[in-house]
Amino acid sequence: VYVEKLGELIRLYVLPMKRPDAQKSLGISPGDTEKLFSNVETIHCLHKQFFEKLEQSLSGNLFEVFLKNADFLKIYTDYVSKVPYTACAAY
Repeated sequence: VYVEKLGELIRLYVLPMKRPDAQKSLGISPGDTEKLFSNVETIHCLHKQFFEKLEQSLSGNLFEVFLKNADFLKIYTDYVSKVPYTACAAY
């Protein structure tokens, strides 16, 4: 469900807000869009791959899947570091 919801977020909000005509009508810049959504597209892509690996390993050792893919979780550092800006931008 998480991966699906990330895909919906990208399809319904991120991609439309990246269009120059949408940015102009909303009065936002490409930088604003980047700050608001950060690296959510990268997170979505990596989680799709991670989820596939988990599904393939259901009969095996899930712990190994997490260990081998732990570095990718570091992508959340950039995303989480922008949360204060994102929360403020909403108001």
